[in-house]
Amino acid sequence: MWNESVRTDLIQGVKVGMLCGLWLCGLAILTLIQDPGQSFIEYGLGIMPYLLVYPALVTVVLVVVLFNHQSSRLTTAVSGGIFSYLIANLLIEIALMIVQALNEEQITFDLASIFGLGTFIKGSMIGVLVALAYRIPIHEEPKKRNKSSKNNTKRPPKPSWDPRIESLKEDLHATKMDLHQVKVDVWHLSQNK
Repeated sequence: MWNESVRTDLIQGVKVGMLCGLWLCGLAILTLIQDPGQSFIEYGLGIMPYLLVYPALVTVVLVVVLFNHQSSRLTTAVSGGIFSYLIANLLIEIALMIVQALNEEQITFDLASIFGLGTFIKGSMIGVLVALAYRIPIHEEPKKRNKSSKNNTKRPPKPSWDPRIESLKEDLHATKMDLHQVKVDVWHLSQNK
């Protein structure tokens, strides 16, 4: 159904998602271990800084992965962004279930928070922005110019003086002098008040 390149890109995106999701899950579990008796709201406030930094982590990981990736950057970035949010939401939901169990509350599993429309939009937008905004340098050796072809072109020598440049320099100098005069006039007016 899909060619090998698309499959490889999607697998790379899943790997990015798992890496980012496990990073966030590790911090969520670490917050839970620090104080197992904390309330649901205290736990939410404890992991809030990690949730705020999470898009930056996804962006950095995607940039690093795309730097060494050979095929479609867009497919890899979008799938990586979406899977990173899906896996993070799943693992955070599991951590919240653990907090509810420790506090002897009713355990709820909200599937809508994992597969919500916002999850797909955030993940795909991060992926698209990283793929389109980050330009990966091409690792090709520059082509050597043939010196004989350089000598074969019969071009006139480059001029060292151009009257247009001189007129632009004069216009620029006149503009600078006008601006200086305006500054002096404004300064005198402010001193007279």
